Amino acid sequence: MSGGGGPRGGGAAKGRRGARSPGSRRRRAEQRRRNRVRRVRRQTGRHRAARTRLTFAHQRARRGAVGVEGLARGGDGAVEGGGAIAGAAREGVGEAVWDAFLLVDPVIGDHGKLYIPQEVAEAIRTHLLPRASCLTPNAFELAWLSGHEVTDEASAITAARSLSLPEVLATSVPSHEGLATLLITADEVHRIVAPKLVMVPNGTGDFLSGLYLAARLEHAPQDAFAAAMKTLSRAIALSSGTTVLNVAGALHGS
Repeated sequence: MSGGGGPRGGGAAKGRRGARSPGSRRRRAEQRRRNRVRRVRRQTGRHRAARTRLTFAHQRARRGAVGVEGLARGGDGAVEGGGAIAGAAREGVGEAVWDAFLLVDPVIGDHGKLYIPQEVAEAIRTHLLPRASCLTPNAFELAWLSGHEVTDEASAITAARSLSLPEVLATSVPSHEGLATLLITADEVHRIVAPKLVMVPNGTGDFLSGLYLAARLEHAPQDAFAAAMKTLSRAIALSSGTTVLNVAGALHGS
């Protein structure tokens, strides 16, 4: 009797496990994601490392688990080596993430020089770029990542297409009219040129990356580009004469 009771008890437990609700599965998936993020943070160091941002722009339930439609990677500060970035690229938050629209904002340098260690920049180029749906570099970053000099719009287009990515949104590209922002795909180039301003608050590139990703999840590249640039232009106009980019005013149309 006791021998027969064991298997029945085990079968009942197994049955209960098999009957977990979609909500329970989502919670377990979220916990696994958090554990992976914690491992990456431990690798980088808790306080001195750069914060590698895997930012979910939009999530939805799919097959009883959390589905991701779009995410962005950016970084700031100084990283003690490239291992954490490479690990994040390999593990991310689960292999299903790589089916999402992945926007990579490289954040590796400007004004002719890297401002993160070279091994970290190389890890980004080696491990993240091949997975990117869209890259959003400034002119220096585009040149460094592609190995092509970027001095004007034509050279920026050549450099972007050499990366063989679906979309490249290049900022601060020199133009005889000022500074160009270019959306470059395999077949098309869309451009918006603005005069070079003496004083612009920091963060315009980060803001544009977020705006483009949010719009791109709902619209075609050209329409997402136009919408993102319209909001960015409003933010810059509202921030004239200040040192802080007026993101809230731009988003709320004030």
